[in-house]
Amino acid sequence: MKGYVDLVFAFDGRYHVLDYKTNFLGTRSADYRSEALDAAMREHHYGLQALIYSVALHRYLGRRLDDYDPARHLGEAWYLFVRALGLDGDTGLWRRRFTPALIAAVDALFEGAQVDA
Repeated sequence: MKGYVDLVFAFDGRYHVLDYKTNFLGTRSADYRSEALDAAMREHHYGLQALIYSVALHRYLGRRLDDYDPARHLGEAWYLFVRALGLDGDTGLWRRRFTPALIAAVDALFEGAQVDA
């Protein structure tokens, strides 16, 4: 597996990951609203990518912040579909915040631990 987080940024006291997507979903602003973005995220497995990037940020913050608490410091995964820029003010952005429990469980799986579903 290989991938790169495009951007990590701090906003509202939390750290977030942002990934830029150049997928062409259509020419109308409706093509870049929530339902269409959800469909594109599913089709390309970007939700899994967002989760993995969130786990990577979790690990990084755990090593960098002495008082790290995922419930307090870990923010959302933001996916910006750049072809929506300029179409409409509220199009092209998909955001999710994964629960600290899910982040911890996936992190443990990556370490080889057995996790109860």
